[in-house]
Amino acid sequence: MNILLEKRGEKYIKRVYFSASMGNIRPSNIKRVARELVNKHGEMFNGDFDHNKKVVEELTDVQTKKLRNTLAGYVTRYWRIKKRKEEGS
Repeated sequence: MNILLEKRGEKYIKRVYFSASMGNIRPSNIKRVARELVNKHGEMFNGDFDHNKKVVEELTDVQTKKLRNTLAGYVTRYWRIKKRKEEGS
C-alpha cells in the first residue's frame, strides 16, 4: 500500500494506492463459523480444500454451494495458519 500526499492549493490530499496482490475479504460470519468448526472439529480437517468441502457439508446445513465453498476455503486457510503457528511454537 502506497500513500501519496499531493498539495492542491492550501490542502494536502491523501491518495492511497493498493498493490494488485490484495487478498479476499470475507464476511465476519464466514470467519466466525469457520473458526468454530476448526476449533471444535479440528481433527476432521486438513490442508486439502476438496476434503474440507465434504466435511463442511457434513457438519453444517449450508444451503448453497457458494457458501459451502467459501466456508471450506476459509477453513482450509485457517487450518493451515493454525498448524503453522503450532509447529513454530
